Order: sequence, then C-alpha cells, then structure tokens
Amino acid sequence: MISYEDIGDLEGEVEEQVQEIIDRRQELGDMPLSLARVEAFEQFYQDAENIELPHFMATARYEQFITLSDGGMPREAAEYYLMLLDVLERHGQYVHPSNRAAFYRSAPSFIDSLMRTPEVPLETIRGLLDRVEGQALADVGSPADILLARAMVASRLGHQAETLDLLDRWAAVEDPEWSPYDDGTVRVEIGVLEGVSLAAAIETQRERTADLYLRDADARAYHAFVLASLLSQAGEVDEARRVIADIGPEAGADAEVTMDDHLRALESFPVEAAAEARRMLAAFDLTSPGEYTAIAAIARTLLLADPDDANGLDLMRIAETNAARLDARNGTDAQRRILAERWWTGLPPAPSPAPEDELAGIAERVILNTIDTVVDFADAPYFLRDDYTALTSFTDIYSAPDAETAARLAAEIEAESQRLRFPTGVGFARWSLCIYHFSDGERRVAFRMFPEVQNFIVENAAVLSPLLLDSFATSFALLFDEVLTSPEVSLADLRSMIENQQRFADENRQPSYPVAVARAILAAHLGDVEDLEEWQFQAMQLGHAQESPVGAVELSMVLTTARISPEAAAQLLPALPDDVTSADEEKTRNFSVLGAYLDWRTAGRAASDGWVDAILDSVDGDLEEINSTTPLAYFIAALEGSARFDDLLEPLEQTARRALPHSWESLAALGGVLLRRDPADARGRALLDEARAHAAALDRRNATTSASEQMERLWL
Repeated sequence: MISYEDIGDLEGEVEEQVQEIIDRRQELGDMPLSLARVEAFEQFYQDAENIELPHFMATARYEQFITLSDGGMPREAAEYYLMLLDVLERHGQYVHPSNRAAFYRSAPSFIDSLMRTPEVPLETIRGLLDRVEGQALADVGSPADILLARAMVASRLGHQAETLDLLDRWAAVEDPEWSPYDDGTVRVEIGVLEGVSLAAAIETQRERTADLYLRDADARAYHAFVLASLLSQAGEVDEARRVIADIGPEAGADAEVTMDDHLRALESFPVEAAAEARRMLAAFDLTSPGEYTAIAAIARTLLLADPDDANGLDLMRIAETNAARLDARNGTDAQRRILAERWWTGLPPAPSPAPEDELAGIAERVILNTIDTVVDFADAPYFLRDDYTALTSFTDIYSAPDAETAARLAAEIEAESQRLRFPTGVGFARWSLCIYHFSDGERRVAFRMFPEVQNFIVENAAVLSPLLLDSFATSFALLFDEVLTSPEVSLADLRSMIENQQRFADENRQPSYPVAVARAILAAHLGDVEDLEEWQFQAMQLGHAQESPVGAVELSMVLTTARISPEAAAQLLPALPDDVTSADEEKTRNFSVLGAYLDWRTAGRAASDGWVDAILDSVDGDLEEINSTTPLAYFIAALEGSARFDDLLEPLEQTARRALPHSWESLAALGGVLLRRDPADARGRALLDEARAHAAALDRRNATTSASEQMERLWL
C-alpha cells in the first residue's frame, strides 16, 4: 500500500501513475453534480485501487457520497458513505488524518438529511451512526460530531430531554471545530434546539449572538431573521416584528436564511411576505418531505392573506402529508405536532393528509395557479423543471422524418407550453416548424408561416427567452432572402416584415444589422442602386458595432453587389482581409465559390477540377450544404468548362428543385451552361423557360424588370 506520506518520494513508473491520479482528481472535481460524476469517480476508485493508493480510494468514495447527497439522493449516498467507511476501516492509516477527520465530520449534516427522508428506515440511520461512532472514536478520538448527529436524530424524534442532554455533552467536548463562539456552531445548535423547545432555542439564540462579534451584515441579518421566526412561532409576534423592523425586511434576501425562517420572520410585513412566498414556490420540490415546514410557511402566508385561498389549503395538505410520512417512519407524532402548535395557529383547520400518489398533482395545480408567465427554461419552477426541460424537444422538429410528424410535434409542444404558462415554448415550437419548412419541408408553407411567427415573437418579446429572441434576430436576413424569392409574397408584405423586425430589434435591444442586410438584399433585387449603397453602409456600420459574426455581413455585401454589378463585386472581394474571407470553414467555402464565379463572369476563367473536388470534399459531397448560405447558382456557373459538370448535372438540378423557389436562379445557371455548350440543348431550353417564367412573376410582383434583367446578366 502507498501511504499519503510516501507520495512525494515515489520514483519511476509508480510516480507517474500516482501523478496521473492526482491530475485526474483535479479534473473530476470540476465536474457538475450528476450520475456521470459518480461513474467517473468509480473508474477513479478502480484505478487508485489497482496501484494500492488508499488515500485516493477514500477520496473517490467521499466524492461519490457528496455528489449523491448534495444531489438530493440521500439513500444512494448512504451506500457510498458505508463504502467510504469500509476503506477507512481497512486502510485508514494510509489516508491523511485531516481527510479522515473531514470524512467523519460529514456525519451530522448527512444524518440530518436522512432523518428528512422517510424512505430510509430509522434502524438504518441508527446503524450508520453506530458504525461511524465506533470508527471515529478509534481514529480521531473526538466524539463531538457523533454527539451532534445523535442530538439531531433525537430532535427530529421530538425527544426533548435526550436532545438537551446530547447538546450539553457535545458542548462539553470543547472540540476546536465546534467553538461556542463560532457563528456556524450557533446556527447548528439553534437548528437542533428548535425541534424540541422554542423557549430554549430563543434563549440560546439571544445568549450566543450577544457573545458573537458579527461584523458581517448578512450574518447579523441571518440571526435576526432566525430569532424573529422563533419568536413568531412562539406567539411573540410583536417582538418578532420589532426585530425585523430594526434590521429591515429586505435584509434577509442575501443572508442564507432557510425558507421557512425567512418567510415566518416576514409575517408582520405582508407585502414582502407575499413576494417571498411567490419566490419560494418556484424554488424547491413541494413534495419533498424534508421541506414540510417551508411548505407550511408558504401555506400560512397565503391563508393569513385569505383564509379561503385554495392554494394555501392545498399546501397545508401537502405539509400535513409530508409530516405524517416522517412521523410514520419515526413512530412519533412530533412533526405533525410542530405543524399544529407552531404553523397552523390562527388558520382554518388543517385538512387530512393526502395519498402520496396525489401529492404531485396537488403541487402542480398550486404552481400553475400561482405563476403568471415563465420566460426562460432557467426560470422554470423547480418542481416542474423536468416538464419544462421536456419542451426542449422542439429540436426534434428539425429532424422530423416528414412534415406531418413535424407539425404534430410542434402542436404537442405548443399545447404543453400553453398549459405551463410558457410563451417561449410556443414561440420555439412555431419558429422551429417554420425553420423545418424552410430547410426540409414545403418552402411555401414556411413563407406563409413566417409573418405569423414574426408577429407572435414581436408582440410577445417581453416574455420570451433571450435564446429565442437571439435566434430570431440573427437569422432574419437569411430567411428574408428566401421569402423574397416567392412571387406569392407581396412587396407590401415584404416591407412590412422588415419594419416589424426593425421594431422588434429597437424595442428589445436586439441586433439590427440583420434588418439592414435585409433592406440591402431587397434593394439589390429591385435594382435600386441608391438604396443598396445606403443599406450596405448601414449594415457594415451596425455589424461592426453589434459584433456580427466575422464575414457574415461582408458576404452579403459581395452577393448584393454582384447582383447589380459583377465587375464591382470582382473588385470588392479581393479587397477583403483574409481573416474575413477565412473566418471559418463555411465562410471560406462561400467566398471561394463567389470568387470562382466572379473569375468566370468577369475574366472568363473556368474553375479547375481540383477546385471543384476541394469544394465537394469540404461538404462531403452534400450539395445542400453549398446551397445553404451561398446560392447554388454561383457554384453551377463556375463549373462551366469543368469535366465534373456532366456528372454533377443531375444532382445539381435535384438539389435546386428541392430548394425552390429560393434556388430558381440555379435553373437559369444550369440552362445557361447547357445552352452555351449547345444552343439547341432541349434540357437547357426547358430549364431556361422555367427560370424566365419565375423571373417574370417576380417582376410582376415588384412592378420592375429587374429579376429578368439580373437573370440575363448573371447567368446567361
């Protein structure tokens, strides 16, 4: 076995193995509380055991125990605490003494959490205590932590004499970790005392805090709120009010006061109490047995304001049920007596406990009755967090196998979001379905949906998640470019979309550069050079100020310039810095395709087969990827003269047709390449006729001839 004392003297392979364990300990310590963390430390334990390193074997078991205990799984945590004790029993001499002491010192708080968990039998808790006591006394010598843990058990059982005796013996040990003049010691002592004697708790609270020199304002607020809560529970309401009035009812916000003490201390301040009750409702699991006094505190606040409040009566019933579960496990009536004597005084008669399987439904009803709107997933009520998290399945809409499935998923998410008062879920469902139709479904459906989705988001922006607002704001120009190509969408509707988006950006502090880009795109398609130049300038200015993704606005500027003058675009593109044209893999490909097109259009230089292969390799042969941000037509035109064109002709046309009407110019580009090779090519003529018909429809919508003229100039 390798002792903790020998770690600094190791050499060779063993030293490397131990160092690897030490390094990994740091990495695993940064993992969030989760079952994955438990599993990671299981492998860590095995690796430490393989090289006979008990110090880190014990560390692994302790970290697993803490992860489960802090993660709300005390029963599972108990199993790992017992495994930790096994390591200490077999190999404790090889584990650093300070670590061993810390492991045993976890016993009181852990035992208390088990006492708040009715599923853990009382004999199991007592057996664990006996095991810890035997090992701790033999190892570290001090009985302080065990006496405190036993006092906690006695307090939860309502055994007053035993609790007071154990606390006296605990104080007499004079363990430096539990100094009577330490703020933390006082907090623990009062917490145990109040379970069996309010009078003793109040007296001790006053004596101890008088001896403490509390410099920290939050510490002073903590003790004031605890004292006020105890006084209120004891019926000394006027005195409780004076305590809080002296320190200020707002002082408890950052004082780490327990929820029940915080709310009870505010009882004489109904406005502040009501606000705190609303916050508490969203902060914890209403069905958790160990939180029955916090639930009682909320119920009391609601019922003092309105004795007929249905939510208060429901919460009363939940508290009674949880207290009864704890009493049943303990074989006492201590918890229900606490409710009757301290929390239900002056209230309507307490309802009888509910069946356990009804608690979740009652709790959900209370929460949904008392919340107005949930804006973000992070703001979801704790008890319903899983229900809100399930709504993230809106991402499944993107990968739905067909439009019917996508629509069904969106409808289900929207209905559940409305039930949960969650407009963000409604917005995500509609927005995701719209995106689905833009990419994989029927684009004309997307064109009809987009204004409706836009109106919903614009009108409800104040209660929507920043994630949704950001996604909607930054993708506007790209989607507007698609909608613009549908003759069915009127010019008036297009302008209305832009103005709605501008209002949305202005009112919600969202980036407005996508709106300027959309205005530039519209001006380019209408052939309005003056407007185009103005909005290109605005887009560049706003994009810089609002930190647009590098290269995004510049790409749009080259595309809109090319629509009016390929020659001007051919001069603009080489002037852009490399960090713009190579900002990421997608930008590199887009600018490369544009450059190849402009070389062909202005200088007659055909793209090399090597360039074609490189572009195709960059997207794993998926032409949809090329078409996603740079119109496929540019790639098609650049292929003229390439030996790869004939092989790609069929998949290029299929890709273009799947993206109609947005990719209508790809049909013109294909027709142009075919007809320049053979003016009599029937396929080329058919493609060109189809493209010209679409251009004519756009011209009728726009009351211009720009679509037809640009088609001729760009592709023919």
